[in-house]
Formats: sequence, C-alpha cells, structure tokens
Amino acid sequence: MTVSVAEWAYIAIHQSGLLRSYAESSLITGLMVLGLILALKSLFWPQPRPLESTHPRVRIACVAGLLTGIIICFFWVNFRQYEITPAQMNSWQMMRAPPPPDSEKN
Repeated sequence: MTVSVAEWAYIAIHQSGLLRSYAESSLITGLMVLGLILALKSLFWPQPRPLESTHPRVRIACVAGLLTGIIICFFWVNFRQYEITPAQMNSWQMMRAPPPPDSEKN
C-alpha cells in the first residue's frame, strides 16, 4: 500500500490503525532524538550567556503567538466542514446495475 505524506498524516490524525501507530512511534522517537541532541550539544559546546536577555514582552509575545498558532492548527484539522452536494449524496441511486452473469450454453 502506497500513500502520500498528506494521506499518511490525514489517516494518522483521523483514524486509528497501523499508520497511526507508525506516526506515533516516529514522532516519539524523533522527539527523543532531538532532546538527546540538544542535551549533548549544550554539554559539549556551552553557549556564552549575553549580559542582557530578551525583553520579557518579546518572550511573552512569542509564546502567545506560538500557542495561538497551535490552537488554530488544531481547529483547522478537527472542525473543518466537509460539504457534500445533493448530487453526491444521491449518486448511489444513479449507478447502473451490473450485467447479468453469462449463462452456460449446452
């Protein structure tokens, strides 16, 4: 079974199953590797601290913007309305009947 990245992400978010467990495992492993790399980086290459840190208002604005972005993405993924036209809803009624099976000729 071949799926694109967009289909894989959609299935992982909205359905349970094998693709979702792969996505969760990949995400957890990636976060652990990222945490390990960041910890090792700060251990071996310590960064000098500036005398003045970033102004608190800038930090608060960045955190508020990040949280707002996460909330907007959550609502965009979970609460989109999918419009189905009446023609699509009644399309099952317009399907042709399959041809009859071939009868054996004696």
